[in-house]
Amino acid sequence: MTTPVLLIYNGNVMENITRVTKKGQVTVPLKYRKRFGITENTKMEFYVDPDREDVLVVKPIRDFISFKGVFSSRKKYTKESARRAYIGDVLKGKV
Repeated sequence: MTTPVLLIYNGNVMENITRVTKKGQVTVPLKYRKRFGITENTKMEFYVDPDREDVLVVKPIRDFISFKGVFSSRKKYTKESARRAYIGDVLKGKV
C-alpha cells in the first residue's frame, strides 16, 4: 500500500487530481498556474516536507531572467553594451 501524496504550495493543498504521464510529467491545474504565476518553462522544485514524510511540496523557482525589469538603473544599456560589460567582468574575474 502506498502513502497518499499531497501537493502543497505556500501551505495550500492543491486539491485537483492529475495523472502522471509515461515521461513522469504532471499537469498543474490552470487555476494554480494563474494563482502562482506558473508559465511555460517555469522551473519547479519538488521536495519532501521535513516535518511530514508523506507530503510532497511543489514550488516554482525564480531564476535570474524572471527578475528582468525589477531593478532600475539610471544608466541605460543596449544589449550589446551590457554583453561587453559582462564579458569584461568575466575576463577580470569579477563574475
